[in-house]
Amino acid sequence: MTGVEPTHHEGTNPLIFTELLSHLGQEVTQGGFLDFGAGKGRALFLAAQHGFTVVVGVEKSAELCSIAEGNIARWRRRRPGLAVDMRHADVVDFHVPDDITVGFFFNPFGPDIMRVAIDRILESLRRTPRPFHVVYAHPRFEDLFVRAGFTPVYRQGVDGVILRHG
Repeated sequence: MTGVEPTHHEGTNPLIFTELLSHLGQEVTQGGFLDFGAGKGRALFLAAQHGFTVVVGVEKSAELCSIAEGNIARWRRRRPGLAVDMRHADVVDFHVPDDITVGFFFNPFGPDIMRVAIDRILESLRRTPRPFHVVYAHPRFEDLFVRAGFTPVYRQGVDGVILRHG
């Protein structure tokens, strides 16, 4: 892999996240949500608050994954039945579940790993065809999604874009 991968963690801005999700239809937010590079899990909780029925985060860093799992445990005490799952995995080895309808990215990867993440989404869509949306905050590699057949459907200035496939 030749692209430079991010080496720091930055939490999702709840205002930008909420604004982007407000442009998805209710039928979309009743599906599954996957945060690629979930960090400490903030976007997972925000997604659960927006009504997603399945919320999954994947994170390569054991330290960040452990923090997220602690955060999830605290949230579950306040919200029993919270359907949030954190997976400690490298996206290179991760298979996108076939019930996911929205993928979220906040610049977790450089271009090489982003291509792999897109391939994982497309593999899932080949197994189980369905409409799929990408919510991409501060998009640096939007062109990779467009070249893979995703279409931008909403843009929030430089803060984010929503792309659709299918």
